Amino acid sequence: MRVSATRLTVSALRGTAWDELFLRHAAVVAAREEYSAEARRTLGKAIRQARTALDYSSHKAFGAAVGRSPRSIYALEKGESGVGRKVRESVGFFLGQHLRGWSIDTPEAILKGEPVPALELIDPEEPARARMDITWTDAKADITALLGHRADADVVLRRVMHWRSRFTTLGLSDSDLLTVIADAVKDADEDTGDPADEN
Repeated sequence: MRVSATRLTVSALRGTAWDELFLRHAAVVAAREEYSAEARRTLGKAIRQARTALDYSSHKAFGAAVGRSPRSIYALEKGESGVGRKVRESVGFFLGQHLRGWSIDTPEAILKGEPVPALELIDPEEPARARMDITWTDAKADITALLGHRADADVVLRRVMHWRSRFTTLGLSDSDLLTVIADAVKDADEDTGDPADEN
């Protein structure tokens, strides 16, 4: 009688290996739920206050800065269960770059009942300035590269509209974007050796 590999695999999972897998899964689920609803709400409120102190008005913008989805940020701020430790650590790490007393471990500490750090900016002007500087530099590099590679006009236009949206989110104006575009055109012309004023 031939026994299929699938049957052997299923049989092998029964017993010790199956029990171990089940216990691991149960431990992961229990770890997600180990904090009380009150502790999760306290953490959510602290993160919401920290986010607004850094001038992030939306979950989308804050999530992009942290490297997590807007939905994860929303769930964390609402104190929903099931938000993973990695999300909390990402938020803690990001806040630690801008607020005194915050670090990668701060969200877990708050969940365990430790006090919420004060909302003291490391450099009051730094968060907004850094976001603007990074966006300005990224936009210029992106547009310069497109122009240098002689990308189609519709491709360049789509990227300009993308950067316009990003600039608006940060409070930068269309005039700022035009300055970036002018700098990008100049840099692209220098890189290709084609001065803009030549016909």
